[in-house]
Amino acid sequence: QIDIPTSRRLSVAPTILSSQESLKKQLTEYLSNGRQLPTAWFCECDYIAISAIKTLTEMGIKVPEECSVIGFDNINESLIITPELTTVHVEKERMAELAVDLLSEAIETGPKMQSKITVDTRFVERKSCATP
Repeated sequence: QIDIPTSRRLSVAPTILSSQESLKKQLTEYLSNGRQLPTAWFCECDYIAISAIKTLTEMGIKVPEECSVIGFDNINESLIITPELTTVHVEKERMAELAVDLLSEAIETGPKMQSKITVDTRFVERKSCATP
């Protein structure tokens, strides 16, 4: 596990597929404090990653030439952004099947013990990442 310092985290709304003034403001402040642009940004979902690419591009920062952007979810929109978004694919259908199975079992036999189930993800490399 990697611990990312709070000073290197930015926070934005996850539901907007356009650039965000709040992200521009945070990036401008981040860079004006003498910090260098990171070589990569990992976003908690593809919506934020798409917004980050749009915002970085509007600020004149080239993705992936100056910094890479990686999302999480592998949504359909990740294929129509330029550059296409590198992301982590989550097996959502498999997660749903497992959740229904656990719920059905709990209804039939009553609640037992808690279970932890791991569902694999896979890295989907596209064009929003490059070697620094």
